Amino acid sequence: MPKAQARAEAELQESKPTPPTQKLETAPGEFHEVEQRTDPDYLAALDLWQQQVNMKTTEKLLLILQRIALVYTIDQERLQELRGTYELLGIDLPSDDRAAWLGYVLAPTTDDQARLFEEVYGKGLPTEAQDALHRHLFPGDPQGQPA
Repeated sequence: MPKAQARAEAELQESKPTPPTQKLETAPGEFHEVEQRTDPDYLAALDLWQQQVNMKTTEKLLLILQRIALVYTIDQERLQELRGTYELLGIDLPSDDRAAWLGYVLAPTTDDQARLFEEVYGKGLPTEAQDALHRHLFPGDPQGQPA
């Protein structure tokens, strides 16, 4: 997961907001620009950017699952029905059948995807790392909290 997230951050680096600066006198007659990392507008923009990073990371992890980690059969008749329904709604499904089946049938919600990620990526981790991954994927869920 870290490599997928790092790649997503690199792809979105140009759109990452920069904190505003304020010119401060640090010594008599000496002025320096100081970043204002607690600026509310900056924090809001940074939060939106992080959401974009998370979405792109999720896309990358789903692609890994779709192409490598999962073996599943696609019901072509049901997939065509699904495509027809979504087309009526004006919603484009991925053109790749495996991507459409995984993202719209097997794991259509973010919670489904998080559980899938936890099952596939988390089971090979040491117990502490599994707990940390669970807390990251499901904040506020007491299941991942140590007793």
